[in-house]
Amino acid sequence: MISLTHLSTAAAVLLISLPGALRAAEEAASVGQADKIAPGTKAPQLEGETEYIIAFPSPYARMLGIQAALAKHKVEINWAEAYQRLAKKSLNVESLGTDKGRLGFAIGVRLADGIIALMAKDQEKLVQCAKDARACAQKLGIERKDISAGDALLRGLEENDWGKVFFEIGVMQQEIVTRLEKNTPTEKDRSLSALVASGAWLQGVRYAVDVISDNRKTEDLSNMLRAAPLAARLKSELMKAPPEVAALATVKKSIEVLDKVRPLIDIKRDEVIPTETLAQIQALAAGVISEALP
Repeated sequence: MISLTHLSTAAAVLLISLPGALRAAEEAASVGQADKIAPGTKAPQLEGETEYIIAFPSPYARMLGIQAALAKHKVEINWAEAYQRLAKKSLNVESLGTDKGRLGFAIGVRLADGIIALMAKDQEKLVQCAKDARACAQKLGIERKDISAGDALLRGLEENDWGKVFFEIGVMQQEIVTRLEKNTPTEKDRSLSALVASGAWLQGVRYAVDVISDNRKTEDLSNMLRAAPLAARLKSELMKAPPEVAALATVKKSIEVLDKVRPLIDIKRDEVIPTETLAQIQALAAGVISEALP
């Protein structure tokens, strides 16, 4: 069995290899351009931008970084407790109806929850996260056969093969995003996949802020939240949504929150985020999630 600790290299490889990963887009995104785009209109091409598929911004690498930093102080993170506090574990997929905004956002949130369940090595919670994400995807018109990694993930859990589980949850994430983009009316409409990514990133931010805040007296790791270009890129893609998607409440709220969070995490490598700002980031992320997924 491969331990979670030994997966750090694999995590980096997977994040880099995902087509057009938003992690890579952090360096190419232009905050100034993203702010000037009107909802429902085409954004100007960002410098260095090429065709890409929006990838799920997995919180795994960041959580591993936080875990490794605190381990130096002999602090062990209780990921099971973090999941219990923040996960959307009582999500009722049927209650989301056919609202594409809420369904797409829910996929991202539950996939981020799944990463924390993976960190906690909790099979039951991870299975439920995968089932919720797949159920939402099916309500968005993605056939079960197009998310083959879901079955492989379950087999990995049955075999207690956490290396396989890690790989398959990454594949599952990208299968959903890729199929969403293929199912859109126009080739360049990435609004739904951007919504999935927004849900995943904002939920990941909640976990990061939670753990960083709890352990700030041991070491201030708030600089690990620095990712303003990523928030700008997500906002940019959401603001290019076609009118029927741009009108959805979850899309509007996501744009608003991404816009407010971006300057709060726009810091230099040697800067830290004040405690009151961390609380503000947490409140913003929690607000959009609770509004979209009550």
